[in-house]
Amino acid sequence: VNRGYFGGRLSRPILSWSPRRTRREFGRYIPETDQLTVSKTLAGPKIPNWVLDFIMYHELLHKHLGIRRNNGRTYSHTPEFRKAEQQYERYEQANHFLQELAAKKKTRQA
Repeated sequence: VNRGYFGGRLSRPILSWSPRRTRREFGRYIPETDQLTVSKTLAGPKIPNWVLDFIMYHELLHKHLGIRRNNGRTYSHTPEFRKAEQQYERYEQANHFLQELAAKKKTRQA
């Protein structure tokens, strides 16, 4: 993902799986520790590699573009971020897959 979308320019963050499954937050980038965490929900043979790559791309975009702070508020999903996010090759397909997964997890927990 780094090579394909960022020309290999980003230093490798600390990569980890979350300790538990989640239903909405499938990834997180923490700039203070340069850690990229992927939800344990996405660990398994039923999850296509391109979905994991999309999560990695999304989180690496946070690393690449940074986070804006203004008047005590944090902005990470700016219009610039959303436009860049759509550059992922299978953006629509990955988004749909994750929305479906979140809906299934929500139904199971209800």
